[in-house]
Amino acid sequence: MIKMILATASLILLSGCMTPEKLESQMADKYSGGSKDEELKDVVAFDTSCDKSKISIKSRKDTAGAGMYLISACGKDLKYKRTGTVFHSADKDPLKQ
Repeated sequence: MIKMILATASLILLSGCMTPEKLESQMADKYSGGSKDEELKDVVAFDTSCDKSKISIKSRKDTAGAGMYLISACGKDLKYKRTGTVFHSADKDPLKQ
């Protein structure tokens, strides 16, 4: 009887659980679009002294803990990364600045 209860409880819990793929997708959605795009543009504008209106995000690859972005800023193509919640130029280590 106890095995049956545990099996039923496990099935109920697992059916409501989120798969790793679903979780990563939802976390990536947090960092794509909206305020995060504006935050990235703020960082790029500061780094390049380029007006935010001349900055566009050409492509992105987001995951739960990181991201890679191809940016066009004042006619130059740049690569930026997100480590956790911090955006930085891909060619610089944010911990060694």
